[in-house]
Amino acid sequence: SDLPTCGRPTRIEPCTWVGRVHNPLSTAVFVPVGMAMGAMVLRGRRDPRWRGAARWSLACAALGIAGAAAAVLYLHATGWQGRWWTGLTQRSLAAAALLWLAGVLAALRPTAA
Repeated sequence: SDLPTCGRPTRIEPCTWVGRVHNPLSTAVFVPVGMAMGAMVLRGRRDPRWRGAARWSLACAALGIAGAAAAVLYLHATGWQGRWWTGLTQRSLAAAALLWLAGVLAALRPTAA
């Protein structure tokens, strides 16, 4: 959340209620999506009809974790100076979540009888 950095002289942007709300809400979205990916991996691998979706879920979860880790490492390496990259971690998680959702929707597509 923005609260720990409010009032610091190194902070570039002002503290706003939008920032204070945005960070907890994004966590409230990404955590359940990650849990859903994990549940699909654990439950879907047992059912042959869902194995493809389970593999897709595992790949997307790995992509999201790797993207978030790479974003954090990059931001630490630049000394957090690149403020335009502030949402890099969230964007990497959102991209993985959207790819996962597309794969699950494709797996749910009805097949010809």
